[in-house]
Amino acid sequence: MAKLIPLYKVKASIGEAAFEKLLHDFPGGKIYIKKGFLDIESRNRAILADYDSGVSRLELAQEYGLSLSTIDNITHRRAKS
Repeated sequence: MAKLIPLYKVKASIGEAAFEKLLHDFPGGKIYIKKGFLDIESRNRAILADYDSGVSRLELAQEYGLSLSTIDNITHRRAKS
């Protein structure tokens, strides 16, 4: 189960202006921040850089310990954006 963090702690962590923007942009919503999110984003950027430099899908999957379908998902997500 996700750990709920009291809003006053969020406000203290991110500051008044960012907290107000968060409340304005996501009223009544729930926000889930996956543990390790920044690590995954960093890994995905490294995969894309390697892919762009010519590393094959199979080599990427082996190097990063991922399936070919996960490598494809990462590269296709970027292509869509």
